Amino acid sequence: MNKLPSPRIVITAAGAATPVGLTLPQTAAAVRAQIANFNEISWCDKEYEPFVIAYIPEECLPDLPSTLTASTQYSRRESRMLRAANLALQDLARAQPDLDAAIPLLLALPQDATTDHNELWNAVLSLTSLPIDPEHSAIIPRGRAAGLIGIDEATKLLTQGTAEFVLVGGCDSEYDLERLGHLDRVGRLKSDINLDGFIPGEGAGFLLLGTERAAAKLGLSTLSVIAATARGFEHGHLYSETPYRGEGLSETWQALLSNLSSQTEHKIATLYSSMNGESYWAKELGVCSIRHQDSLVEAPFISHPADCFGDLGAAFGPVMIGLATTGLQRGYRRGPVLVYCSSDHGHRAAAILHKIQCH
Repeated sequence: MNKLPSPRIVITAAGAATPVGLTLPQTAAAVRAQIANFNEISWCDKEYEPFVIAYIPEECLPDLPSTLTASTQYSRRESRMLRAANLALQDLARAQPDLDAAIPLLLALPQDATTDHNELWNAVLSLTSLPIDPEHSAIIPRGRAAGLIGIDEATKLLTQGTAEFVLVGGCDSEYDLERLGHLDRVGRLKSDINLDGFIPGEGAGFLLLGTERAAAKLGLSTLSVIAATARGFEHGHLYSETPYRGEGLSETWQALLSNLSSQTEHKIATLYSSMNGESYWAKELGVCSIRHQDSLVEAPFISHPADCFGDLGAAFGPVMIGLATTGLQRGYRRGPVLVYCSSDHGHRAAAILHKIQCH
């Protein structure tokens, strides 16, 4: 757990690109309105039915710079991940400051062997206009939880004084025949004959975190406060033979919630979850909510935006932090907000957000 009493860590800029919005404001409006964007594609599953996925329209994805494509041959999946990342970075750039000192980049990526993590890292590096500090940067190939793990790492760098700002982001895409074929073979895709499955998605999200003092020094507006972060591990994960007991997420929440007062006004009012439609994740939230019901308001609002844009994989954490921040800013989500993500292979991570005026 990373306790954050001082200095306060704030989000100063955020950007996203998803199947329901090419910017964070568009995505937030669509998710709030419960607008989904699921479509059949020309590829078929093992039952000869079209795959149903959520994707960013081809015409909306910017071409990669020629300097990238001239030197490297990216796979279809890698190309779509980078093009989505380019959109999200352009969205973030509308609000990002001009920084003189180099800042760390913590990049969340899928937890599989079909992507070249180093190539993706170098490509994302070339897509951002921010000066990046390679020494304190890192690739985090941990799937859904990776972005929030990155935020946990970022808060350590900021509280230790290693950096005044950190860029955290993630990108992923399931719009890939090999990936869809694998998910279909193991029975994880939602279809007319498999209701216990999920809709694949794609997207990217980036956040610029900083200390409140550094933000004030540059005259930056701040979007929300990161009150606490935590990470954990579920030994009974989807691909483990160990029985599932719900310990991983529960212990992560316990570490996170131990920072908050037991007073009613400090109970968690809103949850953002990476649940994607598979029953495993609903069971996990149910177990965790029961164990920590004293830390939640009587009927917390629960958002599981995969209902709108599918499973975003490694992009989930940064995008949901952006959604939660937007909701707090505009007053349609009550705080504190707990955002959590769970990866297929056991990693768990979470963060608590406050409105900027909260102390």
